[in-house]
Amino acid sequence: MIVVSIMVKDWGLCPGNIIPRLELKDISGGKVELFDPAFDAVMLVLTSVKCAPCQTINSILPSYQEKHPDIKIIALFKGDVDEVSDAIKHFNMENLPVVLLTEDIMSALQTNHFPLAFLLSTGHDPNDKRKGPVDLREGMVIMKGLPLSEEHLDIINSVRKLPLAYHNIWEY
Repeated sequence: MIVVSIMVKDWGLCPGNIIPRLELKDISGGKVELFDPAFDAVMLVLTSVKCAPCQTINSILPSYQEKHPDIKIIALFKGDVDEVSDAIKHFNMENLPVVLLTEDIMSALQTNHFPLAFLLSTGHDPNDKRKGPVDLREGMVIMKGLPLSEEHLDIINSVRKLPLAYHNIWEY
């Protein structure tokens, strides 16, 4: 059996940290709302047009969003406008918010690695039936990881469904 770790301790903000306020604009210059009350969580997926492992995750994101309508997936692409536009068409990502990944955004997220996914709290979960205090502030990193497959995205996404006591198991 081969075990692949998706945990990447030194890549980006760690779980429990709050991401800085980001002004995100899609490829056409329209504003992308990071936190939308219609969603229970946000998944930021940092990817690149020139990263071979990213191509696999890019191809998965549209269907993953369809299977998980309770999370908002935002693809943050490193590349120039033409390259990213071509990638959006090639990977059928027209229904996903796609943002050009800038140095400022990478600095705010404390990473320059691809691919990388952050699962963020929206500050609420209308379906939360867990007991005890809920401290999932808006923008809190719940989980992060190296997404190389749909299963890796599932692992990252599944952490938010654990009882809150388990959210602190990822000691860095």
